[in-house]
Amino acid sequence: LAQARPRSTHHSRGHPSHPPPVFSASNRIMAEEEGSWDQTIEEWVISEGYCCAGALAQIADGMFYAAAPVADEAGWAIVYKDDHEEDILQDDDTTKKMTINEPACLLAAINTGKAPPGGLWLGGLKYNVVRYEPEFDVEGGTLCICSAARPKKGV
Repeated sequence: LAQARPRSTHHSRGHPSHPPPVFSASNRIMAEEEGSWDQTIEEWVISEGYCCAGALAQIADGMFYAAAPVADEAGWAIVYKDDHEEDILQDDDTTKKMTINEPACLLAAINTGKAPPGGLWLGGLKYNVVRYEPEFDVEGGTLCICSAARPKKGV
């Protein structure tokens, strides 16, 4: 999970083949004119075979707006599940039914580096936050990096 931070005006933008650092309304319009972000994710993230899926979400609310692989909407099935009920282990070793809202989970993780009380859930699967670097330096700017893992999977 990475959140692009606005770049300073004195830094160069970087390589032209890289995606825009911040996804603004004008970037979304440009993507719609050139094709969907789904296809862009497929090309930039999935095509090399290193990732099984990729997605983009709004920083304002954590809602996904694009996912890949595109065929049969397979990316959406991997990265997102509608609100669902889960039994969440409590401190006293009992379980409590909780409604999981995955966009809220994503937003909490990227903003705080911690999972919300019910955990970090993506695609109906629970992940553990394992790394958080809110000011990770990259060429020309910084990114907020939040990495999470579960058995044989990672985001």
